[in-house]
Amino acid sequence: MTRKLRVALVHELIGGVGGSEYVLYELHRMFPDAPIYMALVDRKRLPARFAEARIRTSFLQRFAFLGGNFE
Repeated sequence: MTRKLRVALVHELIGGVGGSEYVLYELHRMFPDAPIYMALVDRKRLPARFAEARIRTSFLQRFAFLGGNFE
């Protein structure tokens, strides 16, 4: 019996481009259909390489008082 591999990527926050973001990007290239789960995301500061990624955020994203200033 063959089962389809289900992959989800999880990353805390992309605030810049550093080591963990490079690893996340390589994993995203390996599994382009895998959604990326993050607590928060500022889409204006998101590196272009993640523009086509399916990013899902937590309920915290809905709180206006965070104002995108969560680094």
